[in-house]
Amino acid sequence: MRILVASDAVSAGHHGAAELSAADAAAAIRTGWLRTSPDDDVRALAVSKPGGPGLVEAVHARLGGDLRTTSVPGLLGEPIPASFCLAEGVAYVDAGEVMGAGLLPREEGADDSAPVPDLVERASSRGLGELLAHVIDGGARRIVVWLADSGANDAGAGLLAGLGARSNPDGALTDGPASLDTLESVDLSGARALTAQVDLVIATDQNLPLLGLRGTTNLHGAARGLGEDRKVAVDATLERFAAQVDPELATRRGAGTAGGAAYGLLALGARLEPGFATLADTLGLRAEARMAEVVLVGHGQLSWQSLPGSTLAGVAGLAEEVVRPCVALAHTVEIGNRELRANGIEAAYGITDTIGDSSADLMGSSIDARTAMSDPEAGLAALAERVARTWSRS
Repeated sequence: MRILVASDAVSAGHHGAAELSAADAAAAIRTGWLRTSPDDDVRALAVSKPGGPGLVEAVHARLGGDLRTTSVPGLLGEPIPASFCLAEGVAYVDAGEVMGAGLLPREEGADDSAPVPDLVERASSRGLGELLAHVIDGGARRIVVWLADSGANDAGAGLLAGLGARSNPDGALTDGPASLDTLESVDLSGARALTAQVDLVIATDQNLPLLGLRGTTNLHGAARGLGEDRKVAVDATLERFAAQVDPELATRRGAGTAGGAAYGLLALGARLEPGFATLADTLGLRAEARMAEVVLVGHGQLSWQSLPGSTLAGVAGLAEEVVRPCVALAHTVEIGNRELRANGIEAAYGITDTIGDSSADLMGSSIDARTAMSDPEAGLAALAERVARTWSRS
């Protein structure tokens, strides 16, 4: 029997909880499954969502090529490492490595959803621009950039500066929306010259515009630590910036992705492609799912909040396309079976107690919640061992 494991990173979803990378989660599920059904052919793939740990490494594991690392400015200018995969002239970049929302400093004692208030007004996407310049210098003819949640909210101004754009006054593009207040003019000629011979692809499943009530500042500013009383002012600042770059482009669906980094790339001629579909094509997921009899997906806390836009949702949709059952192995399950099946998930099992049809009986007392929290690898392997008793024919 052939099994496909397509796992994202897995954690309990609580601040301070141990997290298992996508590659390690896939390997743990495979290990556990083979304890029960050693004769099954279990194919394990890491499928990290954009902004999550390990996307570039997952692409490299699948395609080979060169995995390269460099140093670029972080959101607040501090040097941070950044990687990309270059395979046959195509470079793969995850913007979340250098400007993900999780990289914003947190308030002391706060949970991981609380950035320092209003620090985002000084956060810049410059690091992504410098990373792309390094990629182009490395010989890439095509660049696929996955964009998701961002700790920057600067409409890609810093990104453009990192690629060679100039401003008056000098430096007005590089210190977040706060510095854009002083902006008098923008010259994109340097950035356009650098990217002219490169096919730029923005891979994202977000479709919000840059500006307005449904734009990036109003919808996602709070998650970046932007106060309610600052949203109108910051949105107006981005509008003034867009007026000097391309005002019509600011209304395009998808331009507001990643704090408007997509807007900066679109201004250089980039094109938009669906994020998960691009990842699935890159990893060959559809063909792998078609050859399997069951598709397993590792997930953290499975709830209505976590499902939309997740790797699980994407893999479930793909499995449904090729008529294969999709089974979720999660830390916790908070959705009933009827709702799961409405989303293309045949069954879901949790390491800890679940709501509805639970895995409590399946798990017995072999691993408790405290162990699962501190050692998700052991918990996930134990869960897979037991799930195989239901789903394997071996």
